[in-house]
Amino acid sequence: MTKKRKQNTAKSSEKKQKTDDNSLNTSFSRSKALQDQNIEEWNVEQDYEKVPRVNPDFKPKNKHERLPVIHNGVVTQVEDEDVPESADESDGSQEIDNSDDTKETSSSQPTVPSDRDLTLPRKLRVQMAKKKLSQMASEVLTDPESNYSFLKVFREYMDYDDPTIVALAIATQSVVYKDIIPAYRIRPLTEAEKTAKVSKEVTRTRNYEQSIAHNFTAYTDAILHMVKAHSKTPFPLNVYEACTRAINMLLTSCAHFNSRENLLKAAVIVLGRQPGSSAHANCVEAIKQVFSTDQDGSASLDVVRLIEKMLRRRQFKGYNEILDLFLYLRLLNEFTARASATTIDTESEETKPKLKKKDRVHLSKNERKKRKEAKKVEEEFAKAESQVSADVRFRNQGETLKLVFSIYFNILKDPQNKLIGSALEGLARFAHLVESSLFSDLLVVIRELTETRMAEYRSEDADEQATETPNIIRQILLCIVTAQSLLEGQKWESNNLDLSYFINTLHAITYDVALDADLELSSKTLHLEDPLESTTHRHRIGYNKKIEADLYFRALELMIFTRRTQSRHRIAAIVKRLAVASINMPEKSSARAARLINRILNKHSGLEHMLSTDDQITNGIYRLDVDDMDKCLSDNVLLYEKFLLKDHYSRDVQKASEFRITGR
Repeated sequence: MTKKRKQNTAKSSEKKQKTDDNSLNTSFSRSKALQDQNIEEWNVEQDYEKVPRVNPDFKPKNKHERLPVIHNGVVTQVEDEDVPESADESDGSQEIDNSDDTKETSSSQPTVPSDRDLTLPRKLRVQMAKKKLSQMASEVLTDPESNYSFLKVFREYMDYDDPTIVALAIATQSVVYKDIIPAYRIRPLTEAEKTAKVSKEVTRTRNYEQSIAHNFTAYTDAILHMVKAHSKTPFPLNVYEACTRAINMLLTSCAHFNSRENLLKAAVIVLGRQPGSSAHANCVEAIKQVFSTDQDGSASLDVVRLIEKMLRRRQFKGYNEILDLFLYLRLLNEFTARASATTIDTESEETKPKLKKKDRVHLSKNERKKRKEAKKVEEEFAKAESQVSADVRFRNQGETLKLVFSIYFNILKDPQNKLIGSALEGLARFAHLVESSLFSDLLVVIRELTETRMAEYRSEDADEQATETPNIIRQILLCIVTAQSLLEGQKWESNNLDLSYFINTLHAITYDVALDADLELSSKTLHLEDPLESTTHRHRIGYNKKIEADLYFRALELMIFTRRTQSRHRIAAIVKRLAVASINMPEKSSARAARLINRILNKHSGLEHMLSTDDQITNGIYRLDVDDMDKCLSDNVLLYEKFLLKDHYSRDVQKASEFRITGR
């Protein structure tokens, strides 16, 4: 009984286990079937996960923020323009399909400017243009040969209606051209060179060079057009100043390159306008730099030729700053020949001294032949390298000097020309280059001018004299200095010429020079201008570099220390009048006059009686009011001003007034 129960229990447990296994298999198969049925629903769920979540603070990658801007107390966020993704994808597809050459061409092609939209705020358009100009400039400077097509886009920005954007385009191009312009001129290709077969590298270099030359010419043409049109329809000030700054930068660094004529024409046009502005100062500095750095003289010749044409159209009337520029020409120190307004005298070179026979090195016949052949080869190399440039420089400087003298002589023909002061000062500097045959005629013109100025000065009323005397006295001093400088420059060729009129004139105006309140005044001196004085008078004097005191003492030194034929009574007359004038001069001029008197007393013999108080037998009485040095009886003078100058408030004047004659 017990065995049957155990067997039945075992069978029932086996059946139960089988039913459990069957149910487990059934459920697993059902779940697998359900998984196969719902697989599509799982894929839909995966697509949903790929969709980005909606976030109000999310910003796309193609949208960049700029720094916040504060306007009227309100902080606003400025954003760049959106770039569509389709354009990027299309560009990418083109790069994959094209070859390597087309990749470089497509990457260098600039995009059309999109900141012409007038609906945008002006400030935003300026910022967009500034950013695009800076990006293009950086790409051109990084790789000019691949990105030179941006040079044309730069000029498109010069046609904008906004003057700020135009000024930015002008300034950007000047900086770019300053860095990429080569150190040589680029000539146009000939027809044979265009049809010849060359390598890819040569073709690429030629295209790059021709593109630079073409775009730079168009850029300088645009600047010249703006400068010309400014007189009729004035441009905004920032555009005009940007043009002059570009002229200054390019003439300073790229005066050797193509289209230099356009920049020089624009600079000369600005020079002919009213000085005092920053634009005028930029062009003045540019021309100074061209004159001082010109190696072969071609650029200087072009500038002087343009200035001469401009002054001739204006009947040689203009501003003193134009003539002051001639003092920076290199031919002042380099040119050796003499010239006039039409001709140039060339001097033969001095032959080298021959060696004596005992100092010569003995050479055989073959050695002498080889040495002669080697010398010919060296001469050919020297001619090819330097001699040609020396000849060109001599020819250019000679033509420049003729034009300068032509300007000076035409100005001197008109006694009322306001440029006479600068012309006389320039002639004094160029005196050693004046042709000897022209010297006598030039002295006659200067004497007539001096007589005219002296007559005007003596015939003026008291009120007019108070305002116009300094200008007339200055011109008289310039005439005297110019005449004596010309005589000094001619050396032995003009010893027979008489300058007694200029010496008497200098003696006559000594008192007037001493009483001039502006004797030591220059354009750099800090002072308050006289409200009763005409502004044009002060404006003219400020441009001359030397003050009146320098001109006066320069004339005295030329008269006393360079001329050998001065008589004793003339020297005594000028010393006495200078001593009287020194009492009324300013401190520096008074000390300078006292030191000059001491030099004269030690230089010329026979003046000891001027310091002696012993009784002397003389003929007549010294006439202090007579201007003629030969009729004032200067043999009877005493320098009693020595004791007056010892009581001067300045220690320098007291020390300088101790007149004593040392051993000669």
